[in-house]
Amino acid sequence: MVQTLKQQIDQELEPRVKAVLNDIARTLVGFSPVKSGAYVNSHGFEVGSVPMGQGFTKHGKPIVNKEAARREALAGLTAKINSSYERMKTSSAVYFANDAPHVEKVEYVNSGGHYVYSKARNIYG
Repeated sequence: MVQTLKQQIDQELEPRVKAVLNDIARTLVGFSPVKSGAYVNSHGFEVGSVPMGQGFTKHGKPIVNKEAARREALAGLTAKINSSYERMKTSSAVYFANDAPHVEKVEYVNSGGHYVYSKARNIYG
């Protein structure tokens, strides 16, 4: 079977693109504070538009195991990234966002702010 140059380039790019996006996801999850798991599990990834509608509230939730919550959050982001590659080919943008109701407090207020997205932006641009 003869591959076109476009197919060959795509086969070489796909793992690289996914690797960078998964690195960003790991960074966001790693910098995220974890108490109830609501913030870390509210990270989203979307192609072409800002992810919305998955934000979890921390109200009434018990303190959770940090590493388990991080693993769960990363697994969700990784699955979304890996299943979105075909749509990435025709889109001009991909987005990571967090729509937890308490995102402003986590990012900028509590304990001087965790600046999760600012830190990731400083690393990846």
